[in-house]
Amino acid sequence: MVELASTQAGGEVVLKDGRGRLLRLAVKELLLSDRARIIPDGPGPASDDPQETAAVVLARLDAGERELVLERAAHVREVLTGFRSGSEELAAVGEPRAAYTVGEPLESRYEAKAAELGVAARTVKRWAAAFRQDGEAGLVRARSGPRSGHRNAEPWSEAALEVMIEHTGQSKPSRKMVIERVRARLLARGFEEEDLLSRATAYRLLEDLERRHPTFRLSTKRNRDIAARPGGVYGKLRPTRPGEYLLMDTNRLDVFALDPVTLQWLQAELTVAMDWYTRCVCGIRITPVSTKAVDASVALYQAFRPRPAGQDWLAHAVWPEHGIPRSVLVEATALEGPMRSAASPALVPETVLVDHGKVFVSEHLTSICRRWGSRCSRPGCGRSGTRARWKGSFARGPAAGPARLQGARSALAR
Repeated sequence: MVELASTQAGGEVVLKDGRGRLLRLAVKELLLSDRARIIPDGPGPASDDPQETAAVVLARLDAGERELVLERAAHVREVLTGFRSGSEELAAVGEPRAAYTVGEPLESRYEAKAAELGVAARTVKRWAAAFRQDGEAGLVRARSGPRSGHRNAEPWSEAALEVMIEHTGQSKPSRKMVIERVRARLLARGFEEEDLLSRATAYRLLEDLERRHPTFRLSTKRNRDIAARPGGVYGKLRPTRPGEYLLMDTNRLDVFALDPVTLQWLQAELTVAMDWYTRCVCGIRITPVSTKAVDASVALYQAFRPRPAGQDWLAHAVWPEHGIPRSVLVEATALEGPMRSAASPALVPETVLVDHGKVFVSEHLTSICRRWGSRCSRPGCGRSGTRARWKGSFARGPAAGPARLQGARSALAR
């Protein structure tokens, strides 16, 4: 990859093959087509990494800080390669300069760049080492404390965070009240009046602390829910077999249906149950106006007993019967209607993943999961995040036998 450019049609890259030939290609085609394959150098970022990813680090910078990092990266690339862009194909006029040619010793290039920028050679070496390890993100200055140059900003922020946490279960405080309580606590701890922060600085630090512990902006109920999130690392569930995780959700459709009785246009809602391992839709239900708990139960019942395939369905569209031998002896009294191929796989979900919708937290669906032997897990998601916080669940008992499944079937049918 020689160059990455942003055009009106989208992102494009300039590639060079082993023979030196150049090719311009869209980033979308590069990532999604079969013409290219990404070969990673390592396992990639993980949740337990000691530092943030480059995208997160660079996204926190404002315009001035980002410009400083880009300028510093250009200087480092000139020291290492002789070109500010880092590539001979994108050399600027007059590059490489005499002091930064490849033939010059690296130590000499460090000293030349230090003299040019007015810093120590050791500083340039530290920049180069950070750039080799983390790229441009390694050149970002680490923020060790709050955004303030006051010498007592750190203890003031700690005291303010204590007061904000204490108000989690209480009514929402004002910023002025928090500042006054922090002032009283610091004076009680031996601080002098002249050691305290000014009111403008205190308000600015409260804005930073609001991101760590929301107290002033959101509703009190919302702040309590955020504060109750677990402090551990959020992990991603990885299904290993069909039926291990069944996802359920309801969405309002952008279509309208005509009620044949009242002749009124009604908006419809779609409830879907999908097996996470096979990505197969095991249950589907369309309801007018709003979804009820019984509608979600019907979609869950379809996962247990799939609908029969239509007479006009093609052979490859019918879900295969996994694990069933070619010939089976079945009692005639056990059959309920003609044996036909199913439209989706029949499975007993071990865990049903839902959100906090009223139809999913209802006692009706909860009792069905309890009787069926499935865990009903509800992620505690934020407004813009998808991190899961597992709440109450129903422990799965012994393997469900025919009588137990028959009881669950009756409960779902009711």
